[in-house]
Amino acid sequence: MRLRGSLTTIGSEQMQAFSKWVLHVGDGKIPTTAKSEEDEGSWIQIPTDLLVKDQDDKKVALVEEIYPDLLQRYRDIKYLAERAILAPKNECVDEINNYILSMISGEEGVYKSADRVSPLTNRSSVDEDLYPKEFLNTLQFPGIPNHEIRLKASKVMRQPYSQPPVNQCQPTS
Repeated sequence: MRLRGSLTTIGSEQMQAFSKWVLHVGDGKIPTTAKSEEDEGSWIQIPTDLLVKDQDDKKVALVEEIYPDLLQRYRDIKYLAERAILAPKNECVDEINNYILSMISGEEGVYKSADRVSPLTNRSSVDEDLYPKEFLNTLQFPGIPNHEIRLKASKVMRQPYSQPPVNQCQPTS
């Protein structure tokens, strides 16, 4: 389901139906079923029009559905800003991000956060024993980048500009 600013009447009705369904899921009003080894139902039936289908690899199908023509348009900020994939767990997000990153050509950079405490702070060796940096580097929190992130720089081209009128400054890099 894609969110858009200007919807047709049919699109608006579909969006209202989708919103109502999501609210029913959140309120527990959708019937649940249990797998054979479960005592209580925790699975819901998702309408087929909301499913990503026709692919063996669902991750590939999801990326193709949300980001059509990604390889041609990944430098287009508006194109990227209009799309998002939401996932319930950071592991899912990392898997999707790594897949998308592998599709894009270019040299990959690995960037790590600082994993040392300033020598000027008052701390004891007990702190390092209780919280070794190898453990701290594995922690993941919402809204905070992971210890290690992988990025690729896009090749941004500078657009030529005409000579500015007299008495105006010419921008520099």
